Amino acid sequence: MATLLLSLLVAVGLIGLILAAALKMPLAYAAVALLANGIIVGLAVAEQRRLDTAGAIRPLRAASSARHLAFAWIWGALAILLVYGFILNWREWLTFAIGMMAIAGICYGTAIMFSKDAEAGKIDDTMLGLGRKLNMAQVAGMAIAMVGLAVDGKVAVGLMASRSDWAANLSFFSGAMAIAAIGLAALRFDQSPASSGSSAPNGTSSSGPA
Repeated sequence: MATLLLSLLVAVGLIGLILAAALKMPLAYAAVALLANGIIVGLAVAEQRRLDTAGAIRPLRAASSARHLAFAWIWGALAILLVYGFILNWREWLTFAIGMMAIAGICYGTAIMFSKDAEAGKIDDTMLGLGRKLNMAQVAGMAIAMVGLAVDGKVAVGLMASRSDWAANLSFFSGAMAIAAIGLAALRFDQSPASSGSSAPNGTSSSGPA
């Protein structure tokens, strides 16, 4: 179900962004970008809540958050690729799109690694601790990025469509909000009482420590 929702989100959302960019409607572009990223955050939090209720082991929780972080990065990269590959002109668009896809790949690779650990019932505290620290760094980085975009006037540029990078700035800001929100939710649920115990991948509790 989540995969179907994400597929519909990508298709409808990207069409909306392309139309808004072509018609030079920054408010519509911002609304679509915020809505799409908000849905990704909503799906991420809903899955974390489900796993928390089921008492899932930490690798399964970490895999979920990493996978949704990858979705957010992929969404942003696709927006830049399509809008600036076909509609608008901006010199740095490809560099940013490639960088975002690279980060998405790292996040998705991390999700696969934690999923395999969960399937094997393995809890690697070292890797989980590293993943938590990287998540904290990503949240901090997104917070800094949002402040930077606002202080430098790039959000205003985006809303007024006064430069060629207006759409990119709106995508960056909304994407940073989503990534920070997903990261904070992951950190919050990782500290929940259920995370102090472990369970099998299907949510059945076991007695081993997390």
